[in-house]
Amino acid sequence: MRVRVAALCSASSAMTARVVPWSEGSSAVQRLVPPLSFARYKGEGGRIGVVGGSLEYTGAPYYAAASTLQVGADLSWVFCADSACTAIKSYSPELVVIPAYEAGGGDAAAQMLRNVEPWARRLHGLVVGPGLGRDAPVLAGAAALLTLAARELALPVVVDADGLFLVANEPDLVRGLPNVALVPNAPEFARLRAAVCPEAPPPPPGEGGGGGRAQGARRGTSSTPARRRGSGPPTAPASPRGGAAPRPSRRSGAP
Repeated sequence: MRVRVAALCSASSAMTARVVPWSEGSSAVQRLVPPLSFARYKGEGGRIGVVGGSLEYTGAPYYAAASTLQVGADLSWVFCADSACTAIKSYSPELVVIPAYEAGGGDAAAQMLRNVEPWARRLHGLVVGPGLGRDAPVLAGAAALLTLAARELALPVVVDADGLFLVANEPDLVRGLPNVALVPNAPEFARLRAAVCPEAPPPPPGEGGGGGRAQGARRGTSSTPARRRGSGPPTAPASPRGGAAPRPSRRSGAP
């Protein structure tokens, strides 16, 4: 297996990529797997939170949270809109699903911060964006939680989906943070690239937003605001520093 690694920006605006052999990437994966021991207790293997889930989108936060359990985490939370809570709870008894805010309300941002912050201080990592929606107060709350987790608590943070829409509009939220990973598909990558490197030349024909997720993941430049990992087969998740992991199979639609 080979993994292609790309960066968002380089000083010369040139596009750069390198192929990482799986023998190199596998060592990074092995370091992520916690050793099993009878001395360990529940939660030591990983406590992960997912901020996302709205009336329209309930599958994405479920898959994000459930996948953390499948790769070894012990506990996984979903912090979602009230209107998404029951649906996500029905998908799995293994997730802790917390209605953190009322979407459409003007105080959604304050609700999110108030209800999620105490949990965030117990987490080992946070995912922001799956199924979040683009309601302005909700995005403001997500921005506050992203800042809390990435800057104050120094947690590893993954930003996906509507979280990337937020970052494309406010790139300073994650600029210079090595503990934040962005996982865009091709159109999301194009928006991020335009926001971070507006002077960069357009991608070659066939590699634009409609050119496919794998093609989009190969584009880019290295003054990235944060680590960026390409999304979509056949390109596996990778960081500009060379760490890599195999991509799990994906099912479409909500469970």
